[in-house]
Amino acid sequence: MRYCTYVGIDTHSQKHCICAIMSETGSPLEHTIIGSVNDVADWIMDNVNSGALEPPLRCVYEAGPTGCIIPEAHIQKAGRPSR
Repeated sequence: MRYCTYVGIDTHSQKHCICAIMSETGSPLEHTIIGSVNDVADWIMDNVNSGALEPPLRCVYEAGPTGCIIPEAHIQKAGRPSR
């Protein structure tokens, strides 16, 4: 059976709360970043490269009316293919 890692991001203009769930184990990885969306993509890639997050990844985000839009390029950088 093939598993994937789910990454949810609650994003605002400068604060991003991330929770990743490994489907195979159910283990959560939570982190808050104060910074830009570039910092979010870098954090995800750092954790993939260190083995803390296993590909494939499925990333989703919620920004709300006062949040920011994560550009497609940042989603691609974090390992999600372009639509």
